[in-house]
Formats: sequence, C-alpha cells, structure tokens
Amino acid sequence: MGVVPPETGFLKGLHEITKKNGALLIVDEVITGFRLHNGSVQELLGIEADLTTLGKSSVAAFPWRPMAGAQN
Repeated sequence: MGVVPPETGFLKGLHEITKKNGALLIVDEVITGFRLHNGSVQELLGIEADLTTLGKSSVAAFPWRPMAGAQN
C-alpha cells in the first residue's frame, strides 16, 4: 500500500470543476496528510479543499476521524 500520485494537473482541474459547479472538493489525506509533507498534498499542489479528512485514530476506545473545512 502507498500513495499513487495523480496525473499532473488532475487535482487542480478537479478543483476548478468543483468551484465552477458549486460542488465541494473533499480531499482524503489519511495517508498523505502528515507523511508526504507538513502542509499535506494540498500545499504541494497548490489547491485548497473545502473539506479535508486527516486520519483515523482512537481516543478512549472510541474511533474518530479528524476533519477540517473552510468556515464559509
């Protein structure tokens, strides 16, 4: 298992399509969030997701998944 990099320009193109159509861009950074780069793959590729999932974890035996999103 590992990271399969997207074709060059794929995520930027997807970002443009979602903005144009009023859809949310959700980026799953479970693997890339803290392993690939401090700013995640979004910073490396110059995109900003509307919603980002960052990982899986367990706190007091309860599974949880951190998510972050823009306030607007």
